Amino acid sequence: MCSQYRFAILLGLVIGGIWIDASAAEPADALNVRDFGAKGDGNTDDAPAIDQALAAAARHGPGATLFLPKGTYSLGTRTLADASIKRVFFLGVDHANGLTIEGESGTVLLSRDLVQTTFHLEYCQNVTIRRLTFDADPLPYTQGTVVAADPVNRTIDLQVDKAYDDIDRPDLLNISEFRICDSPYSNGWKEDQYFPKLENRVRLGPGHWQLTMAWKDYRYDAGLIGKKWMLWAKGYKGWVVHIGHSDGCIVDDLHIYEAGSGAFDLYGNGSVTIRQVTIGPPPGSDRIFCGGGGAMSFFNRGTVIVEDCDFSHIDDDGFNLGTHFVRVVGTTAPDTCRTELWPGTFQAGDAIVAWDWQKKVERGEAKVLSASKEKDGHWLVKFDRPLEFVTAGEGKPGATLKEQENDGIDRIVDLDSCGSCILRRNKISSMRARCFLVKTGHSVIEDNLFYDTHMPGVLAGPEFFWGEGPELRGLIIRHNVFRNIDAPNIQVATFTSAAGISNRDVTIEDNTFENYGQLPVIYMRDSPRGAAIEARNTDGVTIRNNQMKPSASTPYGVNPIVVETCRNVQMTPAKD
Repeated sequence: MCSQYRFAILLGLVIGGIWIDASAAEPADALNVRDFGAKGDGNTDDAPAIDQALAAAARHGPGATLFLPKGTYSLGTRTLADASIKRVFFLGVDHANGLTIEGESGTVLLSRDLVQTTFHLEYCQNVTIRRLTFDADPLPYTQGTVVAADPVNRTIDLQVDKAYDDIDRPDLLNISEFRICDSPYSNGWKEDQYFPKLENRVRLGPGHWQLTMAWKDYRYDAGLIGKKWMLWAKGYKGWVVHIGHSDGCIVDDLHIYEAGSGAFDLYGNGSVTIRQVTIGPPPGSDRIFCGGGGAMSFFNRGTVIVEDCDFSHIDDDGFNLGTHFVRVVGTTAPDTCRTELWPGTFQAGDAIVAWDWQKKVERGEAKVLSASKEKDGHWLVKFDRPLEFVTAGEGKPGATLKEQENDGIDRIVDLDSCGSCILRRNKISSMRARCFLVKTGHSVIEDNLFYDTHMPGVLAGPEFFWGEGPELRGLIIRHNVFRNIDAPNIQVATFTSAAGISNRDVTIEDNTFENYGQLPVIYMRDSPRGAAIEARNTDGVTIRNNQMKPSASTPYGVNPIVVETCRNVQMTPAKD
């Protein structure tokens, strides 16, 4: 894929906050946020003072450091999610170069409003954020313990934990998805049945409720008593750190105890490094959950490195890297198409794949000769050869994801608009969704520990339901340990397409799989329970020197390695 770390400078959408023009550099120096009025007392809204200090540090130019000494810096005022709230950010900087934002042990940034993003970086070079802890109050959820269950009447009695908000908090009133943490491995989620839906709730006393569930086939039995539960409000869309259209940025030694949408939003960058980051509930606390996901990395053209991190008890994917499939609106010549509005960029030399969206198979591949973005946001893209497009259109406004998946409108995908990744020496555990979700090329996943989770440790390949791609072009998964994972621990496929072959060159070697496939996973109903590795829809598969250590609960007689609809397969038997 793209071998250069250059990237396009796009016109950004300013949605709020204070933007800083750091082009007029002053002599580099270290600045202390306390000198700008930040209190760090946990009560004062320190966002304006820190933002002012950030502006001054950015103007100092390369080598400047903004220092946040030990303390709890409250950001904003206590706010519950509401559709009318404008989503902005607390601390924003653009066009900064060589800036370091640094705390010390005991430096906490406390978001009072998770609708807002904490740090918002755009068009920056070589900016580092390190040694900071991030938390929130209010939390985007509440939690407690199941104290009774009645399978006949489909009711569950629960008690809210002390110091947590009651379930009649305004942002929790309309939440219908009730989550029980009943994993046998840890205080996390089990995926052998869907989360039950709330039909009614009745207060029995202070923090004591009886919930009636809508689904009759859920197991509302005594096995739930004593289990933890949580009710999560999904309207909190802020990120801890957004980095967009930037290059050479590093986040290092961060502790993230609570997030809105997730920890990191990486968008249209060159290279980014995430190092020694912990995401999950605070050590020693009784919290069972960290809202949002780990990192979303889209339209990045360089290499994203995630190393020496520890992610646990996160609601969404730990890491999701890729780009989008783009509808073809029409053609102006056999070698030229017009696309729908797209936030990414097409560049000369990019490799493009045309997709038959009805059959979910590739039609052909070409290089971009030229591309221009029209005033209305559509793209006009000229290729080095003709490409076949049969069905074109804008798509149905307001269509659901399922409708978009099945709309049949031809797509193109830019293989060079998602860069590559190196994911190494990380620990990932007790995730509600996938640990690593990779749709890219020339990437390496190595020396990681995945454990105590139910969805796949590594899921690789395009997801048509989300409109996310591209197909794989070179992926190495090696020297990892997978322990207590129920879905296929590694799953490589072109999802929802049984016949197409689009992924290429995948190597899975020298991994260890322990106690796999102990429980069924309802979201993986098409995958055999007990398979540690599943590879489909791929040309060029190498699977070798992997060690299998099933448990007594692993289904007997199931091949731990499943390969279907693949070409050019080289495989050695798994080692016991």
